[in-house]
Amino acid sequence: MIEKNKKSILITSNAYYPNVGGIENSLYHLAHVFNQKGYNVDIVISNIDNSFPKNKLAPSEKIDDINIHRYNVVYKLPFFLKPFSVFLSFISLYKTLKKVKKISAPEITISRFHTTTIFSKLVGLKKIIYLVPGVVKYQNHPNKLSNKHGLSKVKQYISYYYHVYLQSKAFQYADKLAVFSQNMKTQVLECISPKKDILLVKPGVDLKKFYPISDNKKFTLRKKNLIPEDKIILLGIGRFVKAKGFIYILEALKYLDNYHLVLVGSGEEEYTYKKFIEDNKLQEKVTFTGAQQNPVEYYQLSDFFIMSSIYEPLGQTILEALSCSLPIVAFHANETGVTTATSEILRDDEVIYVKKLSGYAISEIISSYSHMNLSNIKSKARNIAQERFSWERLAENLQSYESK
Repeated sequence: MIEKNKKSILITSNAYYPNVGGIENSLYHLAHVFNQKGYNVDIVISNIDNSFPKNKLAPSEKIDDINIHRYNVVYKLPFFLKPFSVFLSFISLYKTLKKVKKISAPEITISRFHTTTIFSKLVGLKKIIYLVPGVVKYQNHPNKLSNKHGLSKVKQYISYYYHVYLQSKAFQYADKLAVFSQNMKTQVLECISPKKDILLVKPGVDLKKFYPISDNKKFTLRKKNLIPEDKIILLGIGRFVKAKGFIYILEALKYLDNYHLVLVGSGEEEYTYKKFIEDNKLQEKVTFTGAQQNPVEYYQLSDFFIMSSIYEPLGQTILEALSCSLPIVAFHANETGVTTATSEILRDDEVIYVKKLSGYAISEIISSYSHMNLSNIKSKARNIAQERFSWERLAENLQSYESK
């Protein structure tokens, strides 16, 4: 039920809780900030569920005083009719957005997915801000995802060009474009004509959830999660695709004797990683945790966070690692040719840069840092997250568009 004197805001994307990821995380925090500001908040997302075990997701429900509406993307159709499922999903999305428009009449719409941006425009919603999660043309190129062959590769390219086209339409239909980094802003401008003003904003991080713990508690967490207590723990978090560069961390382990890697996530490159581990006899040096709803304990029990991505629009995981006072190890963009926004988040003295794109280079730089070398970096890390990144500030920047 909508309170008459409350302003309404709509946040939309393709996935939300119980799915996990940076985009889902941003939806959650923006929704709760706007709710605390007195807005009626609606979230429109699909009923896709990549969690395990899978849940039966209701078409609509209220969670934490936020109205959740799910459009259907799961259809049990005969094989020859499966291509039509995308059109059925479009119809469901259109109807769901139309319903929310009628019931809530949102003053502003924040979309984090290209398809929901397009359909928000088609149903007549006003003041649509497309908060771009990444530029498909660069981020989702098949060469950055996995090594597929034959028909699978053809399907991958068809999907890629299809989503590149849809995102180009989203850029066109949105009333305002917003991005998290100058790097992403440059890429968006390369994809749109005529050019548009683009709002540069920063995400936030939940400091109450992500925080450092004492060494005693760290070792307790390691024991609980079956992580070696007597090793230096490296942490990598993200989707298992080539763009995340996790293969470089695995390669580094060949040259590191007293280290153990914790990989949090899942994805199509998992087989490649496990085959590499088997071929190089690294089984005792790696722990796979699978995708995690709440990865905070893995940050807290670790000694280094490795941002190994070769493409990354921003890097929410960097902010979470900083909040837990972890030193950040990352490839230097200018020296290695990677496309990331690490230098926009951290100054040169706040990150441990690797200047060659190789696992050996990672191993060299990590092993050169003693406990004393790291203490200064660790002491600054949480203050950086606290002072520079805020969900409240992001909400205010987006909210300011509502009055224009």
